[in-house]
Amino acid sequence: MIANLYKGEMMHARIRPVTHEFKYPIYFISVDLGQLPGLDQETTLFSYNSFNLLSIHDKDYLLGQGTIQEKLQRCLTEADKPYADKIATVCLLTMPRFFNYIFNPVSFFYCYDNVGELLCIVVEVSNTFSEKHLYFLDNNNQLENSIRLTERDHAEITYEPNMRFKENKAFHVSPFNNMEGYYRFQLTDLKDAVQIHIYLHREDAPVLTTNLDVNALPFTDRTLFTSMFKIPFTATIAMPQILWQAAKLYFLKGMTLHMKPKPSSELTFSTAKPSVFLSFRMRLLFRYLERLKVGALKIEFPDKSVKTFGDHHSSFTAELNVHDFAFITKVIKGGDIGLGESYMDGDWSSPDLTSVFRLFLLNRKHLNYAHVKRKWLTDASVRLRHFLRRNNLSGSRKNIKAHYDLSNDFFETFLDGSMTYSGGIYYDKTDTLEQAQKNKLQAVIQKAEITAADHVLEIGSGWGSLAIEAVKTTGCTVTSVTLSEEQLKYAQARAEKEGVSDKITFEFCDYRNIGGSYDKIVSIEMFEAVGHENYGKFFSTCDRLLKPNGKLVMQVISIADQFYDTYRSKTDWIQAYIFPGGMLPSLTAMTQAMKKDSSFLVNDIDNIGIDYAYTLQEWRTRFFNKAEEIKELGFDNRFMRMWEYYLCYSEAGFLSNQVSNYQLVFLRPNEE
Repeated sequence: MIANLYKGEMMHARIRPVTHEFKYPIYFISVDLGQLPGLDQETTLFSYNSFNLLSIHDKDYLLGQGTIQEKLQRCLTEADKPYADKIATVCLLTMPRFFNYIFNPVSFFYCYDNVGELLCIVVEVSNTFSEKHLYFLDNNNQLENSIRLTERDHAEITYEPNMRFKENKAFHVSPFNNMEGYYRFQLTDLKDAVQIHIYLHREDAPVLTTNLDVNALPFTDRTLFTSMFKIPFTATIAMPQILWQAAKLYFLKGMTLHMKPKPSSELTFSTAKPSVFLSFRMRLLFRYLERLKVGALKIEFPDKSVKTFGDHHSSFTAELNVHDFAFITKVIKGGDIGLGESYMDGDWSSPDLTSVFRLFLLNRKHLNYAHVKRKWLTDASVRLRHFLRRNNLSGSRKNIKAHYDLSNDFFETFLDGSMTYSGGIYYDKTDTLEQAQKNKLQAVIQKAEITAADHVLEIGSGWGSLAIEAVKTTGCTVTSVTLSEEQLKYAQARAEKEGVSDKITFEFCDYRNIGGSYDKIVSIEMFEAVGHENYGKFFSTCDRLLKPNGKLVMQVISIADQFYDTYRSKTDWIQAYIFPGGMLPSLTAMTQAMKKDSSFLVNDIDNIGIDYAYTLQEWRTRFFNKAEEIKELGFDNRFMRMWEYYLCYSEAGFLSNQVSNYQLVFLRPNEE
């Protein structure tokens, strides 16, 4: 069989929650893809890649360059189908163009080996949003003959002459169906009569069925002419009829509409062409990315086209897969915040998100971030939001609550058993996260030279791990302050449980309101919540509280001095979505404030930044391992993507050495 014209009927029937049915005449053709060029020469009224009464064009099927069969072969290979290299013949069952008009909701690729055995059927489904999806029907999802169909399916089907397959729904087609359920495909081979039934099942009962029932006619000019002009408007009236039936379902039968979700499958792709405005924005983005000098960035767009920026010969390549062209608009309008929001919305993804951020950071001087401007209105609104989150007494409390009071149960899913939410120290590559955190806590205790006689002030309690470790290690007394109600309750309960509550006092208090005097002060990764305008106040407060010859030990995440002025002049994604009011200090900004507003002397400094990258890797692994548990706590997919972005974003900063994690020891001299 080289080609056949098929005429018959298409029927759509909705079974529940309401019943509704309609049908219309339909025509399909089947053609051996290897014979397409020859068929073009043999038949006057059919053409391949050119205008005619009926025609097939390579660009109407699948994605990328090449013939239909070449593109199908690529799809099968990329999907790791073991039979991809065994396919010898592909027969396409499809609705061709009619006078160049395209209406082709579904096409079927029947793939055979060199002895005519059917290896698979690839189903290409289209929706009205210029998207397509591929379903692979093969022996992996074929139903056993012993499985009976439901009563609605009418009969028990055996493999010959019918084949049945089951595949989870992964593509939005009808607004009256959500993404739940699975399809049951029932197909015959390409014989004189072809019957294809597609049942959508939900909760093991059919919801919707689509039936194609057609009979073969010879593929000759005479048959094409007489058949097509008996039903000349089949293709053109199909869409209006579908819309009319949809109106009945909505207005007369009260069906609920479901918004189209972002595509979530790698087998879904877009065939939409960018608009004039979008094309202009793409050129702006491309012009910017052409500045990349270190490494290469490979971007795959929704139409599966690929563009590479940077050094094409570099061994360091980052990949970015765009799922929705909205990515372009959001990045152009919102800059780095737009990039993050686009990721949260599912507009793009990457097989290695950290590498994407590393690439951008390594090219920072080439990209020249100072020249990447958000639209003035967007920038103004972001700046205003950040200003309203400034770290005055009331603002600090709100900012801490926004992040640290998300849920203790949430943080327990990915932190170590001590609930330490700061960078650890890995002395050995075999160190676990638990050991790395203990190493860090002990390093702080030792650098502060805490003894049993000391009364220690901790600024920023966390969940109590440092205070408890210090008491257990040295027997000291600790006063620890926090602005997180969740952390306060957790730390108090934990100290009670571990029998050290008589040595530790946890208080809900701003550092500016602390009274008394202390032998030692420790603070782990709290200074990032102080704010540039309050650096001096922090050091003067510590100077007031610390006894002469006392030590202040701080662990602080710090941004490189070269980038600090630019960084603090704008609001980035982390500040907008993760740490409201947050501000990473530079080492110079800290020491200048210390010099101006206190008597402290720098006694020691260590950079443990690379260890933070390892800590973040551990957190990310645990975070994804507990993804379902986190969702059960009430956090949605957008939140999950936001935190993935945050963890990878942070890891890249430490790996690129543009963000450091310092342990600093300050000495308050005896001025007598």
